[in-house]
Amino acid sequence: MERLGFNPHADRYKGLIAVAVPTGFLPKLRGFYRVRALCFFCFFASISHLLWGYVTAKRFGIMEDLSTGAVREWGDWRARKKGVFEARFRGKTVSAGLFEVYTFPIAVFNASNDIICPSENIATYWPHISSSAEGEMRLLQPHGPGAKTIGHAGFFRKSFKDSIWPRALGRLRAWG
Repeated sequence: MERLGFNPHADRYKGLIAVAVPTGFLPKLRGFYRVRALCFFCFFASISHLLWGYVTAKRFGIMEDLSTGAVREWGDWRARKKGVFEARFRGKTVSAGLFEVYTFPIAVFNASNDIICPSENIATYWPHISSSAEGEMRLLQPHGPGAKTIGHAGFFRKSFKDSIWPRALGRLRAWG
């Protein structure tokens, strides 16, 4: 989601559905994902750089390959509570103002049981995003006995097509 703030053509959007978008502050991540992220930034990236000169994550099935500089910057953002919105990054590695000039509506969905995007990280991201159009934040919670876990990517599971998707589709249709 940080990429949206780097896009000087975002004014062409009709609307944005944001699913599971936090600052990514490492100390607030939960469970195994926290350990995995710390290992990636603290060990894997450095070792990969020493061996290959870049972060060769694709061969290990982690993500796409990235430049060492990009991973270091990403790690710096994730080490700060406000992420890309910390004053030290504004106007330097992050253009000042691009996150505050949106004119399209934004709907934000996140799951209450998301270990990758905990509510604390959601809460530190969205106050820095503003739009002159209407917006909505929606916390998705599994309800009742036997309710399916939503988690980080659950929004996109076919099993939620009749319960979660209609809200997002309704917003997209309304935006035309």
